[in-house]
Amino acid sequence: MVLQSQRDSFILALSGLFLFAMVYFLDPQFVGSITREDGILENMTALLFAGGMFASLYALYHKKMMLMAGLWAFLCLFFLGEEVSWFQRVFDYSVPFVEQNSTQGEFNLHNLNIINEGRVLNEDGTLEFSMFSLVGSQNMFRLGFAGFFLGLPLASLIPAFKRLLDRTGYVRPTGAFLFAAWSVIFVSFVLAFITEAPVKNYVAETREFFYATVIFIYTLSLSAGVDKKVVVVAPAE
Repeated sequence: MVLQSQRDSFILALSGLFLFAMVYFLDPQFVGSITREDGILENMTALLFAGGMFASLYALYHKKMMLMAGLWAFLCLFFLGEEVSWFQRVFDYSVPFVEQNSTQGEFNLHNLNIINEGRVLNEDGTLEFSMFSLVGSQNMFRLGFAGFFLGLPLASLIPAFKRLLDRTGYVRPTGAFLFAAWSVIFVSFVLAFITEAPVKNYVAETREFFYATVIFIYTLSLSAGVDKKVVVVAPAE
């Protein structure tokens, strides 16, 4: 699979761990300038979602893995729109009803007050787990991410579930890729637990970038699944 070999997965893990090490050890003011709103890291995250959308559309255009390609094309478009507040600052438009009910005063769904209050890890580092905590937009994203990149790969090990997933065109990530991705994500949550604001917030922003990286690499596997045209040569008589 594209960028999912053992070597590529090792590079992914090493790069991810190095990135979080920089967030932890470098000057917080410098890190904050990179991870700020509309900063370099947020723009790169948006570009990765855009790349994932186009990779999925490419697979969809060639009518391969229609369900998976269509799903990820929609999800990447949605994630891209939410990441850049649906280009509100670019086109300078306003949606007062949404902005008045948003924690950031912007046009996006994930910052709406009603779905932005639930959290598992508080600002002071204490844990707060309840069913309501799962309602938070970030936690819903994490649950969906874990379901696709952990739950489904595990379910695909069961023959009955594998046959069902095969019908959907599901492309199972390689074991090396999954191990690399989840190793980095685990370390990021450890850092979030042991750090305080604002470094804790910088870690969270960097984790979003890493999520986008994993999704982009996966969508490349969908686009690479497009078969090249095969030329059949008739045997000589």
